[in-house]
Amino acid sequence: MRNRGCGSNVFVYTCFIRARADMGLIEDALRLFDEMHSIGLKLYDETYNCLIESCAKAGRLEESLAFYEEMKREGLVLSFSTFSEIVGILCDNGEIEDLFLMKAFIAILLMDLGG
Repeated sequence: MRNRGCGSNVFVYTCFIRARADMGLIEDALRLFDEMHSIGLKLYDETYNCLIESCAKAGRLEESLAFYEEMKREGLVLSFSTFSEIVGILCDNGEIEDLFLMKAFIAILLMDLGG
C-alpha cells in the first residue's frame, strides 16, 4: 500500500483491510495487517474487530481466536457486535459443533467483562 502513495496510518490501513475483507479477499486483508506490523503501526480495536469478524465469516475460526488473543495482549477489547457476529456465523452455518470455540469466546469475553 505504501508503494501506491497511500498514507501510512492505522485508520487508512484499517479501512483498506475492511474493504478487502468485505470483498472476500481475506488473504489481501491479512497481508495488509502484516504490513501494518512490519512498519510499526500500533493497531487499535477496530482493526482487530474487523479481522476477527472477517476470519470468522471465512470459516477461519482458529485465526479469529488467535487475533482475539493478540488483541487482548495489546489491552484492547472485543466489541459486542463482533462477538455477536461470530456467534451468529456459527449458528447460521450450522457449526454449533464448533461449540468448543464458541465456549472459548464466551469464557474469554466474560473474563474480560469481569463476569
